[in-house]
Amino acid sequence: MGNQTPRVLQTAGGSDQPNWPAMESSIRQLAVNYALGTDAIGRDEPETGRALYHETFTSDAKISIAGNPETQRTGPDEWVGFVEDTFRGAGHVATQHLLGSVNIVPSEDGESADMSTYMHASHLQPTGDVLVVLLTYVDRTIRTERGWRIARRTLYPMASWTQHAPTT
Repeated sequence: MGNQTPRVLQTAGGSDQPNWPAMESSIRQLAVNYALGTDAIGRDEPETGRALYHETFTSDAKISIAGNPETQRTGPDEWVGFVEDTFRGAGHVATQHLLGSVNIVPSEDGESADMSTYMHASHLQPTGDVLVVLLTYVDRTIRTERGWRIARRTLYPMASWTQHAPTT
């Protein structure tokens, strides 16, 4: 991320707004919904993943991997297709996305918030090898008629490596 570190990674989260606990909980749940949806796709249950992504993103959300404009997708359905194609193309048979530090910085009017989430994902291969990926999600969330949703998500990869299955 270097010189282009997103503001949410440089700002302390939290708020003294009276509705902050409920707001924080609703926004944080978006990160969990995404991880669960992605793991459903990873175990070849794309419709379960799609349903969870529809609870996570606005219909016109912009989603991409930083520095790679070819990954830009719009909305949850396009992102399901991208994730599914990526996982199947790489031969993943299951995934597990673990969430770490989550920082939420609300706007002054409480109608939007920036969120960053550290993520550690394991992608199981048929051989038993595991591709490990570390990255940070940086999101712009907004309050909608259907509750909080992510309107923009950028994935910032940090590192990845393959952990080979033990041989006996």
